[in-house]
Amino acid sequence: LVHSDTLRQMVVVYDRLPDPREAVNILPEAPDLSPAFGIDVLSGGASGAMAFRRASGVLDAPNTAEGARRTMQSRWRDGEPLLFGGLGHPESGGVGPRAQWPFPGDPVSQAYWSEENDGGADVSHNGDKRLVVRTGPVRLGPSERTTVDFGLLFAEGLSRLDAVTALREISDAAQALYSVGALTARVAEPPALSKTTLQAPADGDTLRMGPLRLAWDTVPGAEEYYVAVYHTADAEDPTYRRRVRGASFEIPRYDLPLNRAEPMAWTVRPISPVAEGAESERRTFTYLVPAFSSAAVVANASGPLAEPAGAGLFLPPYHGGAQQATTDLLWSFEAEEASWVRVFHAVAVPEEIAENTFPHDYEIRFTGSSTAVLLSTGRPITVPFELWDVGVGTPDDPADDVRLIPLVHDLDGNGAFSLSPLGTGRTSTTDAVSWARPLSVRPGESGYLAWAASATPEARGPDVLRRTVFTRSGQVSSTESGEAYPEAGTVVRLVSSAGLARPVAEPEPPATLALDVRPNPIDHRATVGYRLAEPAAVRLRVVDVLGREVAVLAEGDRAEGEHRAALDAAALAAGVYVVVLDAGRQRAVRTFTVAR
Repeated sequence: LVHSDTLRQMVVVYDRLPDPREAVNILPEAPDLSPAFGIDVLSGGASGAMAFRRASGVLDAPNTAEGARRTMQSRWRDGEPLLFGGLGHPESGGVGPRAQWPFPGDPVSQAYWSEENDGGADVSHNGDKRLVVRTGPVRLGPSERTTVDFGLLFAEGLSRLDAVTALREISDAAQALYSVGALTARVAEPPALSKTTLQAPADGDTLRMGPLRLAWDTVPGAEEYYVAVYHTADAEDPTYRRRVRGASFEIPRYDLPLNRAEPMAWTVRPISPVAEGAESERRTFTYLVPAFSSAAVVANASGPLAEPAGAGLFLPPYHGGAQQATTDLLWSFEAEEASWVRVFHAVAVPEEIAENTFPHDYEIRFTGSSTAVLLSTGRPITVPFELWDVGVGTPDDPADDVRLIPLVHDLDGNGAFSLSPLGTGRTSTTDAVSWARPLSVRPGESGYLAWAASATPEARGPDVLRRTVFTRSGQVSSTESGEAYPEAGTVVRLVSSAGLARPVAEPEPPATLALDVRPNPIDHRATVGYRLAEPAAVRLRVVDVLGREVAVLAEGDRAEGEHRAALDAAALAAGVYVVVLDAGRQRAVRTFTVAR
């Protein structure tokens, strides 16, 4: 609500609701107190005000020069004067006489014309209200000037009207200080704040998963710190910013870019109530938040892929990739945790299995039938699809594809993998499926087939995805019953390698330089073969996905022809690596995967 305190030449805004917790409270640290705010013309000369409500018509604030001139005269948009009663206009209960101030009555005692009591009409209303204070008239000759001093006053009380009373006391105290010059005397410049020194992460650090914790040294006199994170090392505008108290802050991983291997930067600036310090030096860090970047249907037995008009295939919460229809239904794929941390930015894979998952790409192939295990009973069952790891950034190259193991969560308790028929809401959901690697991760199906011979939950490698769910929706006949899956030949591709599969940005090697890693993926040992078209100084090394050298396999002069080097991966963590061969002025690179 609004109020004009004509004795103090002040306009006031205060709570409408008796309990401040029922409103949008601006004091989160004191939720049981009501606020009041005032604009107080301390230098005198205030001769009126106008209160506008955000609405169409004459009661709205002026939006033209003529409207502004009428506001100075306490008139509405249509030229009608401000009148006592109602909202101050003849069409809203204004009966007269003419007024210079809106709602000048006392809201505490509810006397005279206020939003508490206007003689019977209910003038209290929610929404955007605007108060304009008028001073003058003042006549100025050549080179003359005038000064208007006003205060922005704030108070709080145990009730909304207590806050109005407290604001009056603050106004009286401020006016007394102003009258003796205490508020206008020159004061010394506040001491400058020194730069803060960044502590962690160290410049150039690489971090992965979990929240990102930033820490810095405190600065004497600073009460807050402005933390800025930049998307690139040389970006001008931050993509993430916060004002925080203390000398550290944790940024949730979901607030940072996904699948980003390039360095970002951060700075901190100290702030006090009267000064702002200089920005710290800029530090860089690399923070990998692995996530699926897209999911799309890439094959469909019934013909060309057609993007549906409505919802289609997507990977919540990542809405990248094409949306596609299969048969006459629309399908979606979800990868769940037990609970989402955030609806739209949760990473679909728990941290403890992320190393087994990213940055590989995966496919769900509806190619007939596949052996799975029902986790509730441990017995083998049949599912209508195959699960495949299709490598890192090579989805169309079958040479590194590895068939995975499906594990079924029997959500409906019927003892089999099933898709519920479409209900009245025209949606249905399958039982959930987890994905696991076989014990042998040689390319092809040998590891899966060895597991399928016994088909027990224990005889498998690590989990890759957990609780995968298919959902279908669309227009179907009312007589449809039973289960219906995407047609045979449908392939759903899940991409997580985007942004992470580029550790070495070099042109393709010429045909005269050859490099190969076998087997790939590997678990302990592999052989790296390379061919030289002419004698050259050779350096053969292994780097991780961030370009850091982790091993040197060969170095020195080599003759023309075929050469081999042993690669011992026992000390390497599971993940993706790159073999880099430098021979003279030529370079060749090959990606390989270490899987346990």
